Amino acid sequence: MSNSFFHFKSFSIYKQTKGLKVGTDACILGALAQFQNAKTILDIGTGSGILALMMSQKHPEAKILAIEKTKAIAEQAQFNVQSSAFAHQIQVIERNILELESEQIFDGIIANPPYFDNHLKGLEPSKNNAMHIEDLPPEKLLNTCYKLMHEHSSMWLIYPANTAVSALKYWQSIGGFLLEQIHVYERANKHIRTILCLGLKPGESQLKQLILKTESGEISEAFRHLMQDFYLESTDVYKVKKQAN
Repeated sequence: MSNSFFHFKSFSIYKQTKGLKVGTDACILGALAQFQNAKTILDIGTGSGILALMMSQKHPEAKILAIEKTKAIAEQAQFNVQSSAFAHQIQVIERNILELESEQIFDGIIANPPYFDNHLKGLEPSKNNAMHIEDLPPEKLLNTCYKLMHEHSSMWLIYPANTAVSALKYWQSIGGFLLEQIHVYERANKHIRTILCLGLKPGESQLKQLILKTESGEISEAFRHLMQDFYLESTDVYKVKKQAN
């Protein structure tokens, strides 16, 4: 049986059984996302709260609004936030982003949206809501986010490679711009995800890549370096640090 907790250097994710467990997609998105002088950040579909917590660690001056539409998962996120040193920065609300009634504009938006399409759904409704694209298709998400941004805002998203192509095309069709694109490879020749940084103002777009594993299956040095501010070396290291405190 897998553990129902995941310890990072500065916070922990508990009670993962109610929703999706900590995954690589969220971790690399949170580590790569950069917001310039952000005072307000919106985390859409916060799940366990991992992205909100990562953004709080990276942007200690920012206030984070974490939205989650499923009650049980929102409660899980709230527990994780309140158990952290970043509780004063994060507000968790139970809300569908498509039904958000707010005049607030955000400096930054981050989301790890659902992406499964034409797949059979499982028996766990909360997991289906988090993973299946019909619950938050890219077009609806992007239209909503467009209205929540100002000209200097940026938005970071992660999608499977093919979904990212159509999402980017749609964003550009409604007047948005690509600021950065990062192709994520499991191994050198296996493109599995694309991370998009989008904005409302044109800039010099950058194309980068991240390879997660070497050909022998070991964690790449680039991935290890990316996660060094977040990942613990091991759970034993965490226990030693807790005892020292």
